[in-house]
Amino acid sequence: MTDPTRRPSVLGSSVALFAGSASLLGLALASVEALAVGIVGLVLLAVGLFAPVRRLVTIAGGCFLLALLVAGVRGGGPEPLLVAALGSILAWDVGEFAIGVGEQLGR
Repeated sequence: MTDPTRRPSVLGSSVALFAGSASLLGLALASVEALAVGIVGLVLLAVGLFAPVRRLVTIAGGCFLLALLVAGVRGGGPEPLLVAALGSILAWDVGEFAIGVGEQLGR
């Protein structure tokens, strides 16, 4: 088990999960199938930030990308796809950064 002080910051994890939720909002407006894949991505992001496991955060980013592709193929509008893309990129980036800061500086 990892040292409890070497976990991602609460603020970084919160921002990443908020951005992932914003991405889900855009995916919900675009396609139901994309929303299902996006929910898997958000769950993996949350587990990856809680554990902390960088690989799970990366897989969550891949799930968000897959959800964006599904939403685009299903004919989602440009505005919801833009919101979903920005949210998913921000969620992945902030999640990776929060884990990195937790590893180097601690919570």
